[in-house]
Amino acid sequence: WPCASCQNVRQSLAPLAVPVALAYCKLCGSGIVYETKVAGRAKPFVFESSGFLCRSNRLMFVRATLSLWNQFARAYERG
Repeated sequence: WPCASCQNVRQSLAPLAVPVALAYCKLCGSGIVYETKVAGRAKPFVFESSGFLCRSNRLMFVRATLSLWNQFARAYERG
């Protein structure tokens, strides 16, 4: 069901032309949507899976800034 939910979110946001990242954690069975466009930055951020955990949460990786982000705390951990 996570893929179906992600597709629904993408379709809902498509008319707004808002770049988003969808993060889903299999460990806790929940997901979150982020707007990836930041004021003053030409390109939106691209979040990837880092393969790391912090306090049982998966960490996302942003290659452009070489930073790790806690997906549910909405905060960077390193970088």
